[in-house]
Amino acid sequence: MSIIQEATDYCKNQVRLYPELDAEINSLYCLFRMEISDEGASIHNEWELLYNDVEELIKEHKSK
Repeated sequence: MSIIQEATDYCKNQVRLYPELDAEINSLYCLFRMEISDEGASIHNEWELLYNDVEELIKEHKSK
């Protein structure tokens, strides 16, 4: 599975689990796609940033 597909599946699953975070997760995913379209960006690094940002968003959401 490619990193892009893994990121896509991960975000879809998180939106399914937390539909109230749909806009925020999709915004982070769009940023990921934009960053990896830049030839100088590391796909691995951008995937790690996306994953960590979504996890932090969910953590903050749960603590409310």
